[in-house]
Amino acid sequence: MSAPPRSSRRQRRVRRRRRASSLAAVALLALALGVGTATATQDQPVAVQLGIPLPLAAVPALLVLHPAPPPAPPAPAAAPVCRAAGPAAVRDHGTRRRRTVALTFDDGPWPSTPAILRILRRAHVHATFFVIGRQVRDRPATVARLRREGHAVGDHTWSHADMAAASAQDAAHELDWTRNAIARRTGARPCLFRAPYGSTNGRVVGAARRRGMVTVGWDVDSRDYTRPGTKQIVRTVLGSVRPGSIVLLHDGGGDRGETIAALPKIIRALRRRHYRFVTVPALLGLPADGQAGRAVQAAAGRNARLGGRTGAGDGEPLAQAELPGSPPASG
Repeated sequence: MSAPPRSSRRQRRVRRRRRASSLAAVALLALALGVGTATATQDQPVAVQLGIPLPLAAVPALLVLHPAPPPAPPAPAAAPVCRAAGPAAVRDHGTRRRRTVALTFDDGPWPSTPAILRILRRAHVHATFFVIGRQVRDRPATVARLRREGHAVGDHTWSHADMAAASAQDAAHELDWTRNAIARRTGARPCLFRAPYGSTNGRVVGAARRRGMVTVGWDVDSRDYTRPGTKQIVRTVLGSVRPGSIVLLHDGGGDRGETIAALPKIIRALRRRHYRFVTVPALLGLPADGQAGRAVQAAAGRNARLGGRTGAGDGEPLAQAELPGSPPASG
């Protein structure tokens, strides 16, 4: 057999050099752009991504790249600071003209509160938490997290007291001690108050209002505190919600596993009904307090410098000196 012509051999050498040069140029471009690392065999090679038609078998493993990870979602904005407005009366719902609803949680902070916060954050829902003062003292980092993640925080008394049966002095202490504890951990005093058991009267409503707080009730009671089962909690809420409803749930005071299981189902079902979730201040149209808002921003800066906590972590009781006029350390 005769040898191939020299011109054919020369053309093949030229094609091989050009192919090698193309591959080297693509590799250098990939490294310069920092588009990924080589491991997966199912991803497209850089050459194809750049519009260069190369067969996969001809591309070295170095050029097979992972896709870039999706960007992290933005951190939620801290809740605005509100101030009391409107009549000094118990507010148990908002306007019926808009399909908005406020989810509220009582009796925390509690060991179950972080699980509820995770659900709310995944669902992009802001809620309102009525906290007990002595539990704020024991779990200050959780309370700081509530406002940092955009939730409203309200006063639920220091010891879950029956406010209608309490003396004027005892009722004042229950309100003041809790307001001070919340302010210490969030940077602002609350503008919301909810009486435990819904037990209130004109004297209590007036005392709260003189302290800059609107008394908040509810028009939908989930009765989750009776632990009736997840399905029953969902049925109770969905069967009672109307535009402007305030829904009573609990994150503390006992085992809240049923509430945690029911919460995603409630959120999904209400969204299918075209409801929008808002905090109680937004539902009631309470104005923002710009001066207090600046104090919260300053507190948020301090939190960031402390690694996202406000001085003490959960399980580290506040020093009594931090709460002016606070009760004995035994609570």
